[in-house]
Amino acid sequence: MHRLFIYVMLSTVLRTNAQDLPAQLLFDNEPILLVATELDHLLAKQLISTEEASLLSQFFQNGGVVSSLYQLQGILARDLAALSQLSEQLVLPRLQSQTSKKVTGLYELRSTLPAFSVVDRRNFIWTCDTNYTGPNFAFQQRISLSLSNWRFGLQLAKDVGEPIWHSTPTPGIDCSTGFLAWVAPFKTYQVQKILIGTYQIQWGQGLHLWTSRGLGKSIDLLQLAKKPLGLKPYQGRDEQRYLQGLSGSFQIWKHELLVLASVKNIDAKTIQDTLQPEFNWAYTTGLHRTTTELAKRKRAFEQIYGMGLRRQAALWQYGILVLYQQVQTRQLFADSMPGTQPSALRFWSASAYVQGTWRQCYLYGEWASIFKKTLLFSQAFAVNLGLVYYLDPRLEVGLNCRNYAAHYQALYANPIANSTMGSNERGVIFQLKWQVQKNTILRLSNEHVFIPEFKWPAQFPKRSADLRLQLLLNPSKKRSFTQQLILKKQEMQRIQIRSNSEIQFQLNDAERFSCSLQLGLNGAAENISRSLEWNWHHAPLGAKCALEWVYGMFQIPAQGLLLYSHPNLIGFGTQSTMLRGVGTYSLVAVQFNSKAHLQLNFSIGTKYFYAPIQQREFLVQLGFRKKF
Repeated sequence: MHRLFIYVMLSTVLRTNAQDLPAQLLFDNEPILLVATELDHLLAKQLISTEEASLLSQFFQNGGVVSSLYQLQGILARDLAALSQLSEQLVLPRLQSQTSKKVTGLYELRSTLPAFSVVDRRNFIWTCDTNYTGPNFAFQQRISLSLSNWRFGLQLAKDVGEPIWHSTPTPGIDCSTGFLAWVAPFKTYQVQKILIGTYQIQWGQGLHLWTSRGLGKSIDLLQLAKKPLGLKPYQGRDEQRYLQGLSGSFQIWKHELLVLASVKNIDAKTIQDTLQPEFNWAYTTGLHRTTTELAKRKRAFEQIYGMGLRRQAALWQYGILVLYQQVQTRQLFADSMPGTQPSALRFWSASAYVQGTWRQCYLYGEWASIFKKTLLFSQAFAVNLGLVYYLDPRLEVGLNCRNYAAHYQALYANPIANSTMGSNERGVIFQLKWQVQKNTILRLSNEHVFIPEFKWPAQFPKRSADLRLQLLLNPSKKRSFTQQLILKKQEMQRIQIRSNSEIQFQLNDAERFSCSLQLGLNGAAENISRSLEWNWHHAPLGAKCALEWVYGMFQIPAQGLLLYSHPNLIGFGTQSTMLRGVGTYSLVAVQFNSKAHLQLNFSIGTKYFYAPIQQREFLVQLGFRKKF
């Protein structure tokens, strides 16, 4: 008894005089749930660098979970003080304990105000297309709620020129989505996810079922290899690329069983829209601004039922998926729009995929096929195979082959293709990556595409070739230079040459400056398309205000190659703009953050055209984000 008393006294004194380490304080006071889908948001806000985003992405792909800032500090190898300042700007769902009954949530609002123009410094006019049937502004608002293992989300949105309210064929806001989800707290549960409402599914390499849109082709085959996330709730801005109904994910014998049922109204296409060598039939814009676009709104009824099974390990995964897909056009649409898609499109489809690392190789591939009595197997299959072989720690070669038969179809696909919608084509890509020195990387990519059968020869060439050369220089973490050269040759056309140079300086922890130069030469024209863009980013960690400024100049001849600008504006993400004619553009964005998890974003963009009638256009965006 005496010894027990002494032990209690010593423990009390030591506990009273002990001081918690900063790392322990972060672990106890800052629990978070960081998931892979938030990386784009953190990168857009410049809270993490591109290298850190790539590191975290690889961590998630290997099955890792980030549940605290202390763990995040270990992965990114950041200073604890800097990480504590970073936590003030993180707007992420907190990790709730199983017994917690507290409701947490997030509300977001984005709005694009009506654009206006100033002509000759005297005339002020609102910029509005007279073909638009709705007001010239856009908005998107969504709310997310979390309670224990339950998740709820609701979204309402409209685009510029769309009516606020539709009366036919289905009444309501132009775009409205919602979901209710239950997620298992541990991976040992047999029932992992149950989801009612709108959801997305990423499966395999995108040949069969991949509802989210892709980012286009890359010079790196490792980036072309898709990393399927499986089933997840949907609250995105895309009005077409999602499923709606009931879905669930179950754990059976170390395998994930996916069951899905989706029923929804979709936009219907006419035959004129589908006379293309593209198999992604449901890939529509979702815009309903003009009378023609409104006539296609929700004029078809889509049904998808399926079941999939996959196994994921640390270095490899494989899976199979079987779907029944049906689209039926409403009779009202068939009568009002002659030459529409057949009244009913029904077919079964199946796919199998595998990807992983074996010795010095990284392999990925998927096979998919549809089953119709009127089609031979050779006419209705698609295959995509890729291999990256490491000859040396500093040298790797890659090869990708694809063959999409002429009559293969998919309602939701996102494959590697020469078209964003997936062309019925054959293609091969060869890639070489050489780390010349510690801070110097050279990449070479050569692609050849062949379309053996096509229905619209006036728009798509039979053959094309694409050669890309990229040089990366990183003398230090604060300086980098990228040079990319692209040569493209299409049948019956002259060669096209594009050059893109970018230099970036990280002046300090708060300041970043970059400059990029684009050049484009069309062999059929003598003039060169050119654009020059500067970007200055000011975002001190822990500060209440962040600022970004983008300024560019462009000169695009009448017969020259079109150029595009893709600045990643703080608080608003990528702002893609097509450049035509001669002029300048400028974007300014300001972001305010408060300790109450309140974020305000303001952006104004202007474009000035040098023409006989000089004109300056303005566009204003507002954003609001509140966590509670």
